[in-house]
Amino acid sequence: MAKFELNKQALANVANQAVALRAQQMQALLDAVGQGEQGKEVSKVKATLGARWLHQFERPLTDPHLSAWAEQLAAGGRVIVKPEAVTL
Repeated sequence: MAKFELNKQALANVANQAVALRAQQMQALLDAVGQGEQGKEVSKVKATLGARWLHQFERPLTDPHLSAWAEQLAAGGRVIVKPEAVTL
């Protein structure tokens, strides 16, 4: 019978690449919404952000993030995505 050995470092590297890619995608979406929605009513920014998030990531963005991020973007601020490293 063959012996299976898990290379934890290789698995962590692949996971971290996936996390970094998703963080880049999230940042791009947040920056685009911020540029297009700055100065608009929070409710409109919230609707736009929620719809675009659902479309791109196929899952809803829920509160408290949705409301907090919409407020920040409406006010002309920027939401910064900081991915956390995966360790095994």
